[in-house]
Amino acid sequence: MAASTWMVFILCGFTLLPSSFNSNGFLVRLSLPPFSCQHVEPIRVRLLFTGTVSVNSRSTSWEALPGVLRHEMGLRPPGCPVVVAGSKDVEWRNVGRAIDMIRGVGAEAVMEPKHH
Repeated sequence: MAASTWMVFILCGFTLLPSSFNSNGFLVRLSLPPFSCQHVEPIRVRLLFTGTVSVNSRSTSWEALPGVLRHEMGLRPPGCPVVVAGSKDVEWRNVGRAIDMIRGVGAEAVMEPKHH
């Protein structure tokens, strides 16, 4: 058999093996819950299809995002969520990256619903 045929058999075999790793994905809310900062504007992280990110309409780098989030969190009462929104063509890996960074600084991520 050709090497490519063996590769197909090997790949199929790995997908059929039971896995001890169960991915649970990211915990993300899809709507704003009642929270302790009712009268404060939430932190808004916006992702664009170009791969750029902004916090409260100010462009920032991915490397600076955790620091910017910590700064903004310090201006609000504890427990305020971070709202994540993206353009329709944003890559999901960037959404995951943003959520991971938000959770990494101790905040809760809330996905902003798409408005029609």
